[in-house]
Amino acid sequence: MVSEHVSIRFGWIAALFMVLALALCLAGCGDQQSSGESSSGEAAESQEIVVSDDVAVVSDAVTEIAESGDVEGADDIDALPKREVAPDEELEAPEIEASTDEASKYSGDLVLVRQGGVQMVVPAAWQMGTQDAGVAFANPDGNVLCVVNSYPKEPGEVVPLEALAKVMPQQLANKGLSDVEVINYGTNYSKNGTLCTSFVFCSGKFEGTEFYVYDQFVDSKSYLNVLEFVAPSSAFKANFDAIKTATNSLCFAPGEEI
Repeated sequence: MVSEHVSIRFGWIAALFMVLALALCLAGCGDQQSSGESSSGEAAESQEIVVSDDVAVVSDAVTEIAESGDVEGADDIDALPKREVAPDEELEAPEIEASTDEASKYSGDLVLVRQGGVQMVVPAAWQMGTQDAGVAFANPDGNVLCVVNSYPKEPGEVVPLEALAKVMPQQLANKGLSDVEVINYGTNYSKNGTLCTSFVFCSGKFEGTEFYVYDQFVDSKSYLNVLEFVAPSSAFKANFDAIKTATNSLCFAPGEEI
């Protein structure tokens, strides 16, 4: 089931995350596919979504890195403060598998979304929209934002996966986050033994609110793919199971495995 475009408008919001979702521009870049019955497609209903200024600023950091490829300062990550979290709040990128499209693998509460060189599941109840480079989602409470973008690669292009993840804390600081700390970062491989993904999980404060930001970069046959979850830390923790289900389900789209 292909979702409809979501109308986007920006505005000041008196309370943080009144109604969250995403996207700066509309484009038909996202090839979204539902794995469930018609009830799973309710997340795809067209609606107007307001993006708060602070969420837009925080989420825009990863877009700028992916589009510019500027990884200056990546080596500084080891000098940043480390943030300790409970074991059940840890996130890291698992080994990336080839696509699995068996409908029986997913319940009616999940939607399978394919974007560029990757696919993953998200809760069917989350709002969905498209943007220039991919797709984005917001939970029903409007306080968790997920973005999946894909950028076509040039023939023979080598993606600096590890550096892209390592530079993100500095990029978040450049965007105005204070007290940036690293919760976790690293790399992982495909089933073929190819280094294909890197990730970084950070915390930081923006205008007095503590945020958690999880960024993952996936190199596939034709794309550099970027997954991001961003939310105030309290909302991130409250939705941690859904976030971890999504990140653990991330795999190559058909024909994109390396």
